[in-house]
Amino acid sequence: MPSSIPKLDEIYTLIAIELRLGWDVACGLLGHIELKVHIILMA
Repeated sequence: MPSSIPKLDEIYTLIAIELRLGWDVACGLLGHIELKVHIILMA
């Protein structure tokens, strides 16, 4: 029974990785959008 249930620390690690990747992607997209807006405003 216990072997079929994933360990909690494994689940937390996966969640942390997902959140980290999502955060990096979100920050990258926001930075890209801000850069475009800045270029448009300065042009």
